[in-house]
Amino acid sequence: MVFAAGIAPAQEIYSLDQYLQFVETNNPDVIALNYSIQAVWQKVLEMDMAYSPVVSGSYNHVGDRSGPEFGSTLALMRTKNSVRALM
Repeated sequence: MVFAAGIAPAQEIYSLDQYLQFVETNNPDVIALNYSIQAVWQKVLEMDMAYSPVVSGSYNHVGDRSGPEFGSTLALMRTKNSVRALM
């Protein structure tokens, strides 16, 4: 950049809030610190989940209307399976 006598390069003037926002989004140390803070909060939530109650269940249903158990001479071809899991 070449400067002539009496001519200064144009500079942007930031407010304090704009400057802090710029630093927060572009400074690697601040970004790393923000990620560390988020990780600590996630760890707190993770540890809290160990003591939270959990309800789970499942069931299996086989609807078989063929085969010798029902007095049919058909092979076991008409089997209907239903499986559900609840978390």
